[in-house]
Amino acid sequence: MIPKIIRASSFTFDEPVVKLMEVHSKGIDKGWMSKRAAAFDDILSEIKPQKGRSFLHVITVGSMETYGSNTNSDGFNRKAREFHVPFPYKGGKSVIVLDGGLEKYHKLYPKNGKVYKNHKDNKDPSKSSGDIVYETINDDLDRGELIISVDNNVWGNEIENLANDRPVFLSQGCGVRTDVCSICGYRRTSFEDSCEHVSKYKLVITPEGHQVFVVNDAPRFHDISGVVVPADKIVFALRKVASAEDLTSAELAIQEGYTLPLELQIHGRRAADRLGMLQKMAAMEKEILMAGQDPCVEAFSKGSGFGDIDESTAGLIAGNTDNSLDILKDIKVVLPVELFLKLLARGSGEDKALDEVLPAVKDRMPTLFSDILGDSGCLDSVLSDGTYEGRPGGGLGLRRALSGLVPSHSVECGPVTRRVTLRIIGFPKEGLPAVKRLEKRSSEELGENKAADYLAREYGKYLLSAGCGCRDGFAERMVVLQKFA
Repeated sequence: MIPKIIRASSFTFDEPVVKLMEVHSKGIDKGWMSKRAAAFDDILSEIKPQKGRSFLHVITVGSMETYGSNTNSDGFNRKAREFHVPFPYKGGKSVIVLDGGLEKYHKLYPKNGKVYKNHKDNKDPSKSSGDIVYETINDDLDRGELIISVDNNVWGNEIENLANDRPVFLSQGCGVRTDVCSICGYRRTSFEDSCEHVSKYKLVITPEGHQVFVVNDAPRFHDISGVVVPADKIVFALRKVASAEDLTSAELAIQEGYTLPLELQIHGRRAADRLGMLQKMAAMEKEILMAGQDPCVEAFSKGSGFGDIDESTAGLIAGNTDNSLDILKDIKVVLPVELFLKLLARGSGEDKALDEVLPAVKDRMPTLFSDILGDSGCLDSVLSDGTYEGRPGGGLGLRRALSGLVPSHSVECGPVTRRVTLRIIGFPKEGLPAVKRLEKRSSEELGENKAADYLAREYGKYLLSAGCGCRDGFAERMVVLQKFA
């Protein structure tokens, strides 16, 4: 079996992939179901409220006949059919008969699958925190759909987010015995067995107009879980630097940011809002670089109080990352890149690897937003990724502790002005140095460093979430400016 993690957000659906269902004593609200365009009209009266449980409607995958490949280079055929291979490998066939696809295998979801908070728990059904209640294929929209029931005690934060129209991201564990290259028709049986198209040219479109992806014609979906936590993503990149261990397709799905053209990506208000903020921050970035100097950068330099934080607070953030990110965003506190990465990698044993790659990550800061905006290969993941959004909770104790960072790390006008003043007062009397010159480095100077590119992009996602939480022109500019310090 080839293990894979499939995210519904990797398809170009034009609505949130997870929605909290409105369930009353007589069943599912018919108006809600119609607005959602869900395909469960036949069971409206069968689902009744359950104490301590909530029902979620989940869009799982779209068929490749309608949606094409997802952004992780996976296609799912709707049904058994012939697939014409444009350039068969030597000895291969020009026509391949595909297995039953979604119509045959998606229906096995309730039998094989459970709901977990994390994919690593799926080997033990007793650790599940929800059930797959119903499954169907939506004929009109050519996509798979589920109704799942989850434990409110375990999924409380996610349910609160959904109730307040905040996004929740789920992913699906899937195994395939084989998959098929869309270009040469090679059917691989393991990740290491990939043909050159799949291993080197994922999602590339050939001059003849054929896109490179793999066809999963017999997918076995076996769980649906929460997405990877922030620290896991940072540690993953560091471990890839530290060793040459073989990567699973799940790790590749995290690392790779493949996407479709921009006009096919921007679906939904949230993605549009993030794109607007990204464009705004990229424009600020260019303006700062053109000016070359900005006195406010001193608020993010040594001597102003900005930078390191005490060990106790660092431990709180590292130990409760999701709630901490939400609180920090609310109080307009932004972590500098080195501190951000070190906190998320804390306790992983990757200190040496992080120290080695940090200089290259910092070198990528001056043009970070412009680089993300100009890279169609990662733009979709940046707009749809909610890893650094944070989630409400953590209690008053955590909020009080993190509020202590406002004077030293806030991007609001008052704290920034105070730190600039402290910075100036702290210089020797013989004279103040010139305001720091802000410059970018050429691609030749930067060199190729995939780990640094990845970590810089993750930090960019964090800053984008922070910027979206500001809604204040000065604070938004400071989010951009602080990465130049």
